[in-house]
Amino acid sequence: MACATRATSPAELYPNSWGTIVRVNHLRLPERGKGRYDGPRFFAYNLENSMSSDLIKHVSDASFEADVLKAEGAVLVDYWAEWCGPCKMIAPVLDEIAETYKGKLTVAKLNIDENQETPAKHGVRGIPTLMLFKNGNVEATKVGALSKSQLAAFLDANI
Repeated sequence: MACATRATSPAELYPNSWGTIVRVNHLRLPERGKGRYDGPRFFAYNLENSMSSDLIKHVSDASFEADVLKAEGAVLVDYWAEWCGPCKMIAPVLDEIAETYKGKLTVAKLNIDENQETPAKHGVRGIPTLMLFKNGNVEATKVGALSKSQLAAFLDANI
């Protein structure tokens, strides 16, 4: 997890982010008016950027054929949208899966709002949709947010 940032309001730091907010009142901090402490503090974590998302390939309608259909090995494509809460929830899981399966699997993300042609071609009706491609063919599909263990079991059964 990335370094936590102290803030008086999580909304100030991450207004458009889905993350985990932990309110900390149990820490021994200076009393109000004595020292720097002036009220409850929050530790805000931006889960979207919490891990090495450079392992995830961002694809588009234009690059889908080259990056996914003609790719060597298995490619897991996450069809997602910015406004989708469950899509944001699985983002850190996909980062971990990309790290765990490095060399065996490529993880790709396709924003359905910016790229509407590819999801229509592949029959995507709900998001998040995870499609596993091998040699240009869809091997398996899962719709909805999955835990890391559920996603790992899905991949192990289909890779």
